[in-house]
Amino acid sequence: MTRTQAMSITWNEIVEVYWSQPWWVWLIGIAVVLIGFAWLKRTVIAYVERPIKTPNLFSQRRVRVDYRAGTITMPRGNTYPVSSVRGLRWEDFPKSGSFHAYVEVDDLSMPTHPVSFSVAEGPENFVGRLRTAIEKAGGPRFATTGSDRFDLIERDLSNPLTAATATRVAGQGHRVSYQRIN
Repeated sequence: MTRTQAMSITWNEIVEVYWSQPWWVWLIGIAVVLIGFAWLKRTVIAYVERPIKTPNLFSQRRVRVDYRAGTITMPRGNTYPVSSVRGLRWEDFPKSGSFHAYVEVDDLSMPTHPVSFSVAEGPENFVGRLRTAIEKAGGPRFATTGSDRFDLIERDLSNPLTAATATRVAGQGHRVSYQRIN
């Protein structure tokens, strides 16, 4: 009867195996890790920015409308009656990656509350849902009062013959404002 010996591996041997890999294995490993982190980041952002709709409330990006109490709670914790909401607007500037919605309330210390998003469709969809939620909670109705597109007009240097006179328009952003109907 022979005894089998247990195989033991030391940390130094494990490190030696990893260091002995060719350079392209390291590149593939780093690429897999970066893709994994990007996927994880997108998943977490999508989870955080999702709207929560129940029969009693609407909530998204830490803005909460309670239908029963008729209140709206802003991202920093300020709570107001829905009747104190004066206006809503959203802005997107894709070149800079800035996508925001703004809630304007009757408050002298903080009249405008910004809400940030990570995608261009986020603020527009949020404001649409928030308008409906405020109306459902007994608040005012809102109508569109303005829609602006921000464009940058610059010289077109792609053709040296017409660089002094030719221009091109580069879209920079979009803003839509809603005010309550009295």
